[in-house]
Amino acid sequence: MSYLNKNKKSGLIKTAFIVIVAVVAVSFFVDIKSIVDSKLDTKRLKSNIQYMKTFSVSVWKGYISASAHNAWDKVFNRK
Repeated sequence: MSYLNKNKKSGLIKTAFIVIVAVVAVSFFVDIKSIVDSKLDTKRLKSNIQYMKTFSVSVWKGYISASAHNAWDKVFNRK
């Protein structure tokens, strides 16, 4: 049972990692920006994408950045 509980606790990190890897893998074969710019050329879509970009940057800067930098320093900058 402890194995199942351990997997549930790390689910968010694992899911985020898988999504990032999937986007990077797809971007090797398909230019995502060109698809959005040409085939899905609507003002609403571009507005939504800009909103999500702004939102994700503000979440990163406001909540995640400091913790991520502290964790990075603890793991990789040990003296």
